[in-house]
Amino acid sequence: NAWVIEGLKQKRLIAEIPALYSGVISFVMALILMFILGHLSPKAFLGTWLVSIISITMIPAITILFGNIWFPPSAVLIALMLFYPLWGWLRAETMLRFLRKEIKHIDRRSAELPARSSTPLEALSYLRKLGFIDTRSLDSTPEGVSAATTLLGSEHLSEGSKFWRRLINIEMQQQNEPAHDNAGIELVTRTIARFSQARYEEQLSRQLIEQSLSGLQDAVCITNVLGSVTYTNQRFEQWFGRRDNLSPNLPLFERLSPLKLKSEKSWLTVFKQLYQSGSAFTDEATLICHPYAENEEEMCFLCQAIIGKAVSDYRDTIIFTFTDISDLKAAERAKSEALNFLSHDLRSPMVSVLAILERTSTASEVTNEDLQTIQTLVSKNLEYADSFLQLSRADAILDSNLVPCDLHTVLDAAQVQANALASPKSIQVKIERCTDDAWVLAEQSLLERAANNLITNAVKFSPENALLTISLEKSPDELRLAVKDQGIGIDPADQDKLFERFTRLSQSSNHGIGLGLSFVSTVCKKFHGKVSVKSKLGRGAVFCIHLPPMSEEELSESL
Repeated sequence: NAWVIEGLKQKRLIAEIPALYSGVISFVMALILMFILGHLSPKAFLGTWLVSIISITMIPAITILFGNIWFPPSAVLIALMLFYPLWGWLRAETMLRFLRKEIKHIDRRSAELPARSSTPLEALSYLRKLGFIDTRSLDSTPEGVSAATTLLGSEHLSEGSKFWRRLINIEMQQQNEPAHDNAGIELVTRTIARFSQARYEEQLSRQLIEQSLSGLQDAVCITNVLGSVTYTNQRFEQWFGRRDNLSPNLPLFERLSPLKLKSEKSWLTVFKQLYQSGSAFTDEATLICHPYAENEEEMCFLCQAIIGKAVSDYRDTIIFTFTDISDLKAAERAKSEALNFLSHDLRSPMVSVLAILERTSTASEVTNEDLQTIQTLVSKNLEYADSFLQLSRADAILDSNLVPCDLHTVLDAAQVQANALASPKSIQVKIERCTDDAWVLAEQSLLERAANNLITNAVKFSPENALLTISLEKSPDELRLAVKDQGIGIDPADQDKLFERFTRLSQSSNHGIGLGLSFVSTVCKKFHGKVSVKSKLGRGAVFCIHLPPMSEEELSESL
């Protein structure tokens, strides 16, 4: 009683909060804490949860010491204690549901792919047919070592003999390994392991597809039905990439606007027809003044497009492919020019011969002048046919047909030809040569023919008693075989198209077929070189054949 009286006098009696207020306060506190905890990461959740429990436990002590008020914390503590496992369960269940859904999606997409790994026996049979592996020892053959070195790199040359056997062993181990579905004991761990494996396999498939598309010689562009470009490979960016100040997010039909379709349709019309008809699109197109092509050459393309399903149940993706057919078009033009040549230049001399023969009814009426004319026309026809056949031969030569050739030997043959042609006009022939070896990878008869063509032109357009200089020079990067004359020179307007087929000099009175210099250019390109010309009207011309020299290692390997 004394303590009660003393407490009443000093107002130190503990007052209990009414149940209604206590319940409301506990509810609000629990609600606020659950809201905060529900938006935290797992790591922050645990720390905040522990701090909250400690803080709530200390609240009754603080209220008693400083306010003589008792607040029961059990309701809030029980709510937090139950919230932690329930919220963790909910998060784990949501994560598992998501992972299972993704695994099913990945497995379904993987099942749609027709590709499969070959068995070790199939791989062994395949390598035996290629001749890469010995049947008895299973070691790599010389061809197999060469192929393995290409795949591994020259720095791993010592590993080439065992490469294919090791690859087959790895294939066998992978097929005999147990599946990773049971990795781990706990359900979440197993599910995460399975998901990781599925994602890894999908990434490998995606990388394979992207690398395949990126390495294509054709340009590929993929866009969705809303006009957004989702993928372009390197070739597309090289041919149609924007390097100006325009927005990079332009619709595809505006990026393709420099590409003129053969059907004269606009790309906007093409897109509309794709959406409306759903059928495949094919057309030829020309890219003029392409900023990335050498000398702003005209490029021709075969354009194809198809609209189909990719990730939805409706047609949601448009795939464009652009194939460079410039060489095919150039071949068509060359064939057309050749047909025109055959129908005109070869036909005209024969018509003249027939006209002479029709004019003379008997052999006695044929004069010496008529015979000389017939001989000239037939010789010219033979020259035309020979030039055309030699050019066709140069066009058809392959790198595999090239062998080491000594340019000193070519120069000796050129000197003999030059002396024979220059003698009737009293032209002096001067030879200048380097003392170094001059080996190139080429075809000698074609090189001699190219040099003869340059010498023939030099003699033809040079005056009597002139000087003709044939030189051979060597630098670290190239060999140069030059023919210099003192002729009439070449108009600068003609020099740009001088090496085109069927091109004749405007200032020449003695017109040829227009294939000689084209033959020289074709031969140089086939031998990985080039031909150049320097000339001014009235000051002669210098034609130079540039070819890459063979190194001592390349020469020793070839010989």
